[in-house]
Parts: sequence; C-alpha cells; structure tokens
Amino acid sequence: QKGFVAEATAIFEQLGRGSEQFLGYAYAKGGRSAEARQLISQYPQWPWVQVMASAGLGDKDGVFDGLEKMDAMKDSRLGIYLTYPELSLLDGDPRLRAFRKKLGLPDAP
Repeated sequence: QKGFVAEATAIFEQLGRGSEQFLGYAYAKGGRSAEARQLISQYPQWPWVQVMASAGLGDKDGVFDGLEKMDAMKDSRLGIYLTYPELSLLDGDPRLRAFRKKLGLPDAP
C-alpha cells in the first residue's frame, strides 16, 4: 500500500507457501498481471488467492466470486478479509453491502 511493490513481491516470493494471496496481489500491483492470473488458476481450491489477486487486478467480479467461494466453504477468515485495505476497491459497490448483510455483518463505515 505504500508503493514498495518490488520489495513486497521479493519478500512474498521468498516466503513461499502460505503467502500466495499476497504474492498475487503484489504481482498484480507490480504490472505482472499474467503471473497474478496464473496464481488464481493454480490454486482454485484456495479462493482467498482469487480474492487478493483479483483485488490487485482491479477485478471486482473476481473478488466477489472468490468471496462467495470462501462463504460456501465457511471460511472463518471471511469477515477479516472484508476489512483488508486491499479490498477498498469494493467500497461503494452495492454488492458489498448485500454480501455483508447476507453474512450478518453491519454495514461498513
């Protein structure tokens, strides 16, 4: 978020397994959209990768699709993901309000 995309990408690449969602975001923000999309397709069983990489790509539909998948699998981290600044691209999207309501969460401030 502070513009250190190359540094963040290098760190996430070194961390390896468990950081794929943030690596996908960093790839997307660093202009490496093909690699971000590759991570999404490489980990279809991990929708949180789709959520974060899609957010980096500016793909709201992809973010919502991933969130819906997280909800379907009852991922306990879903509410936390909705607070991530990387998902601020969803602010003002009426689908976010509807999704939060579906989850029983209050409207975002």
